[in-house]
Amino acid sequence: MITFRLSKYRKIIFLLISLLLFPLITYSRSNTIDSLQQVAVTLNNDSNKVKTLLLLVQELDDSNHKKIFQYNKLALNLSENINYYKGIVDSWYQLGVYYSKFKSNEDSALYYCKKVIYLSDSINYIQKLADGYRISGIALTGKGYYSTAIVYLNKSIVLYNQIYDTLSFAKAYNSIGIIHFKQANYDSAIIYYIKSNKYFHKLGKEKGTAYNLINIAKCHIYLYEYDKARDFLLESLVINKKHKNIRNIGITYVNLGIISKEEDNPDDALKYYNKALDIYKNLGDRTGIGHVYANMGNAFKNKGKYSTALEYMENSIKVFGEINNKDGVLSSLINLAVIYEHLRKYNKALSIYDTCKILVKELGDRGNLVTVYGNEYGIYYSLKDYRNALKYMTRYVDLKDSIFNLEQSKIITDLELRYEKEKDQAQILELQNENLEKDLDLRKKTNQRNIYFASGAFIIVIGILLFIFYRQKVIKDRIISDQKIKQLEEEKKLLAAKAIVEGQEEERKRIALELHDGIGVLLSTAKIHFANISNITPKNKETIDKASKLLEQVSGDVRKISHNMMPGVLSKLGLNDAIEDLFENLDEMSNISAHINISGDEIRVPENTEIMLYRIFQEIINNALKHAKAKTLSLNMNYLPEKLHIQFADNGIGFNVEEKLSSKSLGLSSIQSRVDFLGGDLIIESIQGKGTTYFIQIPIKKS
Repeated sequence: MITFRLSKYRKIIFLLISLLLFPLITYSRSNTIDSLQQVAVTLNNDSNKVKTLLLLVQELDDSNHKKIFQYNKLALNLSENINYYKGIVDSWYQLGVYYSKFKSNEDSALYYCKKVIYLSDSINYIQKLADGYRISGIALTGKGYYSTAIVYLNKSIVLYNQIYDTLSFAKAYNSIGIIHFKQANYDSAIIYYIKSNKYFHKLGKEKGTAYNLINIAKCHIYLYEYDKARDFLLESLVINKKHKNIRNIGITYVNLGIISKEEDNPDDALKYYNKALDIYKNLGDRTGIGHVYANMGNAFKNKGKYSTALEYMENSIKVFGEINNKDGVLSSLINLAVIYEHLRKYNKALSIYDTCKILVKELGDRGNLVTVYGNEYGIYYSLKDYRNALKYMTRYVDLKDSIFNLEQSKIITDLELRYEKEKDQAQILELQNENLEKDLDLRKKTNQRNIYFASGAFIIVIGILLFIFYRQKVIKDRIISDQKIKQLEEEKKLLAAKAIVEGQEEERKRIALELHDGIGVLLSTAKIHFANISNITPKNKETIDKASKLLEQVSGDVRKISHNMMPGVLSKLGLNDAIEDLFENLDEMSNISAHINISGDEIRVPENTEIMLYRIFQEIINNALKHAKAKTLSLNMNYLPEKLHIQFADNGIGFNVEEKLSSKSLGLSSIQSRVDFLGGDLIIESIQGKGTTYFIQIPIKKS
């Protein structure tokens, strides 16, 4: 479909208003998306269209993966065609987010982020350079490269600090918290989540706050602090319900279920899990479904229903495997092995733990490796294989101590740095006190000299500022004066055009009246005389009859010309009756089907406006019948308090709107000029072979 907005200046104004007001208006997301799509369709292929497409990508719901990718690619292709480098960077960044967030394809995400970092750095695009580092950190986290991920995220934080992007600052801290959580450094994770939450709260971003509260609660669960965890989850639940964030409500129910399970309340846990499962199934969230299955398996294990527990755990592994979620597979495999331990199928459990260790090395997940070593120790102890029991107990203790000692060494190092800093500051203070008296006399002399210089400089600066202010005022006054002159010239042109058009219509009206009341009457009189002559002289009856028919034909043509120039119905009864009369005449034609629908309270507008609208309809109908070869016509007119909405459609052959306008088609130019004269808007949509639709909006005032 080819769509074109026919007023260049209105198009630009509409775009600017849309771009400025979208973050502020209170419409729903669907209204915003519809508006953006409408704007994108009407724009030329330039940077404004790229920006609109990327705004559309950000507004689309996360579940709308295909459209997100489609609009992304459109923006990228257009940016490359017009060499719009910022658009290229923004499109690459959105593709990186797409692959990281929706496709879990970290390699593709890293590929696009590297391109973002390289080009952003070369054009000094700091915002996207920082964003590229942040999304790279998230993708590296997904691949298990935690130390490199933290380096990238810290780079993004430094850049965000330079441009005061507090929101992205908060997101980067949250991502570092996730890395510490994956490494079982729960205290450190909480610190970063709290830092992130501080910025979210400062910005009033309740959704980000709610997500962080869930992450903090998960850390407290692993630290066995269930009361604290429950408080954070309930606080998060209130916010998520307020904002109808369904996915996060599901996550909250899962974690409340985990707490109930750990507190030996498996029945309560299953109630929470079932609530979460219903949410994830409605959303089609397979990751969420996999987690719920795993937790339900653990709940049934605690109830002693091991066969049911095995069924849920195997379903969880299957779901995670299908979506290539290795973290989920690892967690569920560990839980599956634990169930086999309870069934005393130790060899089966040990075999699963061997698979887990392969995954642990691939993911770099030391927290789960600690769990695996501890569980293997328990199995070998139960089998009275004390040599292997000692071996895995040693590995368990060493690994756990290394994690603990690493955190301890960080704390000690931090304390030592603070101590050294305080010691250095004390030495500096002592030296400053010793030199204070020596500098006092010098400072007095220096201060006197500085006062003189400062006073002189102040006077000079004031003089310069006054000069600049006066000069700017003169320039501003000149600009305002020029604008007023231009405005008056435009108004004169408009008044002149209006006078010409009104004069033309008055002349048409006068000619139509003379044709109808003058020539029309004379022709009718002549016809009557010919009829009388025919009766008196029958010899020439055939010739007289032919002349009478010619007179009748000429009389009919005069009536048609008079009607076209100024329909009597229009001047006597108004626009609605004139249009209905026009469509009735069309509908009576053998091969034409014409329909009209007029709604709203009819407003009788000034005569000139009615005549102009009638000319527009005449031109559109002429185009439809003569050029488009249409057989079906439909017109919808809707009167609003201050506007008239018109939609005219035909089923003709259609045409390329841009080509017709560039060729300066007289028909379309005539329609557009009249719409502009009435201060209205016109949009033409045409599909070749499927017809044309005209959308017209005219401001109206009562006559």
